[in-house]
Amino acid sequence: MGFLDIGLRLFPLILTSIESVERFVRGKGPEKEDAAVTMVDTILRTVEAGTNKDLLNDAAVNAATRDVIKAVVSLQNVVKTKGA
Repeated sequence: MGFLDIGLRLFPLILTSIESVERFVRGKGPEKEDAAVTMVDTILRTVEAGTNKDLLNDAAVNAATRDVIKAVVSLQNVVKTKGA
């Protein structure tokens, strides 16, 4: 499985995590980011446990997840300021 295929499979999971955290976590940016990364990490670990395989490097996925979250939130902020 190529990196693009894996990334495209993870992207909806990351977006859903961001949306869930925005709805249910009252903290500030870093706290929300940590919550979303934890959510993605927990889901991936559950999948790995269910398949009995270590599918991804967890530390690398968490770092990449943080980068995607920052990019998505930044884009959301730009859209909000343009729409206001």
